[in-house]
Amino acid sequence: MKAARNLKRGSRAQQIARVSWRVEILRYNRAQRVRQHAAKAFLKTLGAL
Repeated sequence: MKAARNLKRGSRAQQIARVSWRVEILRYNRAQRVRQHAAKAFLKTLGAL
């Protein structure tokens, strides 16, 4: 019961942390995708030259 009570007390902070964590991951994934796309485009332009 004590653990459950602690979880309940920290749930708000945990929720915020979880959401921010998810946002960070999404942002990171988006940045990675953009970078990959840019790299491909760059290689393509190099190949065109």
